[in-house]
Amino acid sequence: MKTEKEPERVDSKLTNASSKIAVDKAVALAAHQLKTPLAAIKGAIDLLVSDILEFSADHADLIKLICRNTDRSIRLVENLLLLSRAEKRELELRISEFTPAELLREVVFNRGNASLARGVDFEVVAGAANCEFRGDRELTLRLLGYLVENAAQFATPGTVTTLSWQSQAMAICFSVSDQGPGIPADAAKQIFEPFYRKVHHGDLTVVGDGLGLAVAKALAQLLGGELSRVDNDSGGSTFRVDLPVLSVT
Repeated sequence: MKTEKEPERVDSKLTNASSKIAVDKAVALAAHQLKTPLAAIKGAIDLLVSDILEFSADHADLIKLICRNTDRSIRLVENLLLLSRAEKRELELRISEFTPAELLREVVFNRGNASLARGVDFEVVAGAANCEFRGDRELTLRLLGYLVENAAQFATPGTVTTLSWQSQAMAICFSVSDQGPGIPADAAKQIFEPFYRKVHHGDLTVVGDGLGLAVAKALAQLLGGELSRVDNDSGGSTFRVDLPVLSVT
């Protein structure tokens, strides 16, 4: 039997959905408007930190601090725009052939500085030899890059994070398995939400905008796949990306 409160619940859901759409549009618009002035600021700062001008040590440190925070702001804007475009499916897929093992090695190479700074090492575990996969190489590379960045932030220093892949029936699976502190049960369902960050250690400093896993999730869905996470028996987490097989040879 329907109650009088049911129409109110429907109206409430519609209102909440409309509000979320409006907020998403506003955030995407703001990010787009910030992109150009931030690029101009970055260009000016790069000139200041070059050898063309000389500053005192204190001034030089201050300029470097401004530079680092500008870089973070630019990355935040880029992640917001990428998240918005991925969720709206506005990104054009560019299909090509690539080798999964080679892709994983490139991911590790691109994120080498971040992992070294945290004292986290990465190891690529070989899958089937000479296997080629057809898909969007650049978006898959960016997706896996976010997972490696996440591991570099949260894995325990001195440990090894393993990257692997395997082909399955009509799908290819990429995995990033760390030896970090793991994720509390109450946070597990929220880690893919934008701006959600859970500090696992009292002495752990989290650097980032809280968008990495949200963007990775959106990219996985855009590619027709899914991103999930499970606890490791020995501690830490394994993030798994399952993507549909267009062609494997």
